[in-house]
Amino acid sequence: MDAWHRLGTVGLKLAYLHGQTNPVNVIGHMMERIDRLNPRINVIAQLDRDSVLRAAHGSAARFQTDMQRPLEGVPVAVSSNIAVRGLDCRAGLEARRGIVSSEDAEVVHRLREAGAVVLGTLSMDEGGVGCTGDNPWSGRTYNPHGEGLSPAGAMGGAGAAVAAGFVLAAIGGDTLGAMRIPAAACGVFALRPSRGAMDLDGLLPLNPSFDALAVCARSMDDLTAILSAVAPPDLNAALNPFDMKTLSTTEEMELNEDVAAHYRYALSLLHEQPFTLDLPASPGRIGKAARNYTDYCLAGELAALGEERCAVLSEAMQRRIERVLNQNPEIMNEDLAALRLAGQALREQIGTDTLLLTPTTPHPAEMHGGAHAPSMNDLAILADVSGLPAIVLPVGMTGDNLPLSLQLIGPMGSEALLIAQARMLTDRIRGYTPPKSWW
Repeated sequence: MDAWHRLGTVGLKLAYLHGQTNPVNVIGHMMERIDRLNPRINVIAQLDRDSVLRAAHGSAARFQTDMQRPLEGVPVAVSSNIAVRGLDCRAGLEARRGIVSSEDAEVVHRLREAGAVVLGTLSMDEGGVGCTGDNPWSGRTYNPHGEGLSPAGAMGGAGAAVAAGFVLAAIGGDTLGAMRIPAAACGVFALRPSRGAMDLDGLLPLNPSFDALAVCARSMDDLTAILSAVAPPDLNAALNPFDMKTLSTTEEMELNEDVAAHYRYALSLLHEQPFTLDLPASPGRIGKAARNYTDYCLAGELAALGEERCAVLSEAMQRRIERVLNQNPEIMNEDLAALRLAGQALREQIGTDTLLLTPTTPHPAEMHGGAHAPSMNDLAILADVSGLPAIVLPVGMTGDNLPLSLQLIGPMGSEALLIAQARMLTDRIRGYTPPKSWW
């Protein structure tokens, strides 16, 4: 078989156990696939070839002695703002080139302990902000669903690498929806756990109030397998009764026609008509405040690099930082107040027994070179400001074959409930479609 990349964690494990292949062959297949196809989409930041080869041989030996671990021989990768021993922790910044991680991030350590083979790091927008997949230092990352198409998020390399079959799963930073947005744009699944559920040691800070990690995969089975290794969910939460809510302000979002149609269809599949959740401000106002606050936090993180390294920032990044540092302090105070009220309203109205269903993005991915609307992550940011867990799932394609996605936000600690409901919707909608030319 020359298509091991098509298998998920379950199928790959069965292939290993039945002697149809072994981790050395599969990892070799993935590396060959990356070497051959990555020039088309530019998702790889760094490959850890020596470590990968050792890990693959170690996994093969474990299968021979029946000592395999839960993720034995599963190829994964992480975004380049997560520390991987021996690789640059660059976060898309030329200013961080040569800053090599001496230790693995905690999430990387847990992946390795579970038997996963960590191939390396994935491309991202400069500093982890933006929704373009266009990095001035490493070039454009492309969405495998279309020639010239953007992956739409700061962790675009992660979403595109999973969709293209370079890895079975990826983990990346999710500040401002940075992982969930490219997962949606590339037609795959992603889950951001509750605040504090996943250890962030080794993740470069961007905005401590919003920083999080998220898991990205091509199926619910793969998503669950990876999450169980790095942040095991409370399975009892899946049994809890719940109500469903929608936003009363989605009409202000100017939803794309295809997005709105698929959203209405998903609502029609629910047993009871959802009732609405009211926010103290529109998602657009909340998103703008969150981006402004995060830029302010990023300015402090970049300043800590020192003047010499800060001189190696793109002109766009320098303008971004200058703008936020020179703004009227009252603007920041108003933004912080809006974020605090929005987070409080979300936590109170979702409570312990409510799920919120929204589109993930107001429109599908856009072509590189166009004007990318900052509103792309407005709905994803609701999980940031509240600290609540969120899952995104593909729900079909536009007439132009661009992926569409929905988001579920749940109570604190409700990851298992989100997974169960996402499975229900996935089974009924069957919205996952791989990029055909890559499969």
